[in-house]
Amino acid sequence: MTKFIAFAFCLVMFVLSFWLGVWYLAVTVAVFLLARLMEIQSSAQSNVFRDVQAMLGRIENWIETNPEDCKKYCLETNPKYFREMYLSVERRKL
Repeated sequence: MTKFIAFAFCLVMFVLSFWLGVWYLAVTVAVFLLARLMEIQSSAQSNVFRDVQAMLGRIENWIETNPEDCKKYCLETNPKYFREMYLSVERRKL
C-alpha cells in the first residue's frame, strides 16, 4: 500500500511538472535522480532494527510479569502489530 501511494505521488508530481512546462519537468526529474543517488545513512537504517528489538524485549518482559494480559493484548486486542512479535518471543522461549 505504501509503495502504491509513493508511486501515485511521484506520478502526480511528474504530470503536474509536465503541465507547468518542460523546464519544471526537467527540474523534477533532476531532483528525483539526485535523491535516488544519495545513500541512506547507517544510523537511519539501524533505527528500525533497534525499535523492533526494543519492542521484542518489552513483550518478553510483559510475558514474564503478566502472561495472560500480554497474550490477550497481542493476539486478540491488537494482532495486526503484535501477533508475530508475540509468537516469535514464545517460540524463542521454547
